Amino acid sequence: MLLSREKYRQWDYLSLSADLSQAERTEIPNDSFFESYDSLKKLVVDNYDIGWSLLSSLISLTRNPHVNLNEYKKQLVKNYQESVAIYYRAIEQINLHKFDRIYVFNGRFSYTKALFRAAQKCGVDCYLMERGSTYKKYALFKNHTIHNISKFKENALELWKNEPNDAKKREISNDFYENRRKGIIGSWHSMTQAQKEGLLPENWDFTKKNICYFTSSDDEFVSIDDSWKNPYFENQLEIIEYLCAMMKKDTFKNHHLYIRIHPNANELGELYVNKLMQFGNNLNITILHPTSNISSYALLDAAEVVITMGSTIGYEAVYAKKYTIQLGKSLYYDLEGPINPKNKEEIESLILNSHQRQLPLETIILGYYMNSYGLDFKYYQPVDYMNGFFKNVDLNFEPYVKPTFYKKVRFKINKIAKKFKLIRTTE
Repeated sequence: MLLSREKYRQWDYLSLSADLSQAERTEIPNDSFFESYDSLKKLVVDNYDIGWSLLSSLISLTRNPHVNLNEYKKQLVKNYQESVAIYYRAIEQINLHKFDRIYVFNGRFSYTKALFRAAQKCGVDCYLMERGSTYKKYALFKNHTIHNISKFKENALELWKNEPNDAKKREISNDFYENRRKGIIGSWHSMTQAQKEGLLPENWDFTKKNICYFTSSDDEFVSIDDSWKNPYFENQLEIIEYLCAMMKKDTFKNHHLYIRIHPNANELGELYVNKLMQFGNNLNITILHPTSNISSYALLDAAEVVITMGSTIGYEAVYAKKYTIQLGKSLYYDLEGPINPKNKEEIESLILNSHQRQLPLETIILGYYMNSYGLDFKYYQPVDYMNGFFKNVDLNFEPYVKPTFYKKVRFKINKIAKKFKLIRTTE
């Protein structure tokens, strides 16, 4: 944790280590809190919503948004005790040293949220750190996480307003949408590299009204806070079940539903993927496995209706002037773009009465923001989103072990290669 004392105009560093032996003596909550997601989310210590953060950490660790809490109760209890100890230790140190600001990564995990809530408790500004719009930037969010939906819109509109050159903004926005189609994602790696450009399913029938539902990688957003509660469905399994039942009705006999399972879902494990695939294929439903080489963008371009739970491809569909429906929350939920149904009962009529839509300005604003936000590094020289140098020191090099002659040579070659972006070698 890095903190500063502004009145001295210098940076102060504090190594914060909670007394984990004390953590073991922290009272364990009632077993009822670990019975379900809903009960765990209600677990609060002082002003620290620890239950949400425990769930977020566990889901990120297992990469499973439907993890069985009973299997991980021992780990949850240990994490609870340590997080409580960190929370109170942070409050103690903040008050002792009178720090003016605190920097914390992300802010949704158990340990990092403990620091975030401690700062709020003490009335100290907390800056949440994230990757920026590309790996060449980092982002800071003052007193809120990147997952704050209302703040996301506020930040996007402010960045747009602060740039007077309208042509420049639209060009940067256009680059965002076009680059994603090309598999160029500045802040992360592309999930569509294994797909074949322009490839549609063999059973694609242009005489039918084709609907495409793109699932999301929901292991991150399922455990943030109540503002992310889906207004229509509990999870994606319910969405797929709903859509498949809808397709059995006579009013949809001339429609075909294609369900494109997010490529990243394969990392969540076979059990999770099988849950999505269990609805199977029939005359007017086709489910595409996450490893399928069918092109997501070919599906988007050929479909008449695009449905998402809240993934970015929903806004890419809006940018392509597709009739797009959003069945869940997203960072972009408050920005004009995909249609958010008034209620669950309206979904069918929206699909049946789809029509050509105009491109909203806020969708352009979103593209500009996603391609621009963040600050340039001053001392860190990134090579890609996972590797880089700090003041010319390779952060992946092990400085505490005396390197052999071979490793010294390899390190120098690696450094030169990364500097000129010729190759990337790894140990």
